[in-house]
Amino acid sequence: MGRLAASHRGNEERIRIAFPRTARFFFVCFALLEVVLLIVVLSNYPGFVSFDSFDSIRQVLGTAERTSARHYDGLMNYHPIFFTFLVGVAFSLATPFGDIAVSVFVFSLIQITATASVLAWALTWLDKRGVGKPYLLVATAFLLFSPVVMIHAITMWKDVVFSLVMLVYILKLFDFACQDTLSRKDMVLFVALSLGLIVLRNNGIYIVLATLVFMFIGLDKVRKLLACVACALIAFVLVVNGPVFSLLQIQNVNFSESLSIPLQQVAAVLHHGGKIDEDQKDFLDKIRPVEEMASSYRPECPDPIKYVEDFDESFLADHKLEFLMVWAQLMPENLGIYTRAWIKETEGYWHPGYLSMIGTPKGVVATERHVFKGLGEQDFDFSDPVDLIGLDLNIFSITNTLAKDFPGLFSMGTIVWVVIFGFVFSLLGREVRGVLRFLSFVPLLALLFTLLIAVPISWFFRYILAFYLVIPFLPVLSGIAGCCRVYDGVLGERSTV
Repeated sequence: MGRLAASHRGNEERIRIAFPRTARFFFVCFALLEVVLLIVVLSNYPGFVSFDSFDSIRQVLGTAERTSARHYDGLMNYHPIFFTFLVGVAFSLATPFGDIAVSVFVFSLIQITATASVLAWALTWLDKRGVGKPYLLVATAFLLFSPVVMIHAITMWKDVVFSLVMLVYILKLFDFACQDTLSRKDMVLFVALSLGLIVLRNNGIYIVLATLVFMFIGLDKVRKLLACVACALIAFVLVVNGPVFSLLQIQNVNFSESLSIPLQQVAAVLHHGGKIDEDQKDFLDKIRPVEEMASSYRPECPDPIKYVEDFDESFLADHKLEFLMVWAQLMPENLGIYTRAWIKETEGYWHPGYLSMIGTPKGVVATERHVFKGLGEQDFDFSDPVDLIGLDLNIFSITNTLAKDFPGLFSMGTIVWVVIFGFVFSLLGREVRGVLRFLSFVPLLALLFTLLIAVPISWFFRYILAFYLVIPFLPVLSGIAGCCRVYDGVLGERSTV
């Protein structure tokens, strides 16, 4: 019996060596997240889609046509073409089934697996930072049972994949700051993650460049290498958006997409009867009749101004400088109108308690033809999601009901201020010198800055999903975990990182 017990202990020891605690923790977290998200998608089959999702799907199927709402046909980088490619991969895998809903479901399965993998890795990262078990359990429960995570994980949006890459990017920046230098492996990983941000959202290049500036200041040992990386990434964007897109007949995003707030402010001047001369009116009238622009002004969203048949996208693209001059000329005498228009357009991102729109309520179904052949033409439309397992877990309804009942917990503005508090606390840290103290917050601040100057809409939670995902990691990123000596308590022993 003693020999059997000894043999059993020996086998356990060999298993521990071959399958260390970190790996076990990762696979446990991954399995839990995967199961929970699988239950969610099976009770909301085939997953959620929105108008933006439809744009990607139609491009994959080759049925994208010019409409009053979208001034393009064929392939366009309005939704990053790399994300459209990912949708196409999922649809190709589902080709044998010949059903649009199955194709969306396959995409949902891929995305929930990616979500489970990234969040499990992030929790493992947190475990390695030396936080106590009680806090680790709280962080795991936060990500495991969050309705915000659930609904985004099964929604076909570029913002979901972007935010997952952003989370890894932020946590690795913290590691780089603690190391005070970058190995060759670190640099390869940094470049790969930077490319991920760039190809998954059109403002990704600005986030990466802002990060590189602060890395250049703080990581003086690798400045030459960082400068080379910055030049290479800029060249990558210029080459892809130019010759490569031209060769593949992919249209670049319309210029108006970067003018959401200026267009709102000009329309607000017209709507509220602000000061404007006839020459300025005549110029704006060529973009869209000024009477129509004035009547279509909506404080929270510029879409009614841009996405209409009589909006002349070509004229605006050909007269960029002239429009910006008119916008600047109108500002001094209409500063109050400009300010109020900016406040209304960006309010969701800085006003605590602002009620956000979390997710989208619809699935997708074929209409006239219930199957499609390969990636050919397909008639389809929105539908209500279907419960396949008898659970009736309407995650959209649950999430938005909770948001109404507890606006402070699900408000974009509240979450942004929580992260800003973490950033401010990081400035007080002593473990890391200079700008490296807050390096991991730079991507989030850069993302927020781009939203505040070019936000397309004020209430969609998906634009700040990365802020939400980073919340369980703020005690480490801000230095709170390293400053609080709470042994065996909420945060555990002092971090040695």
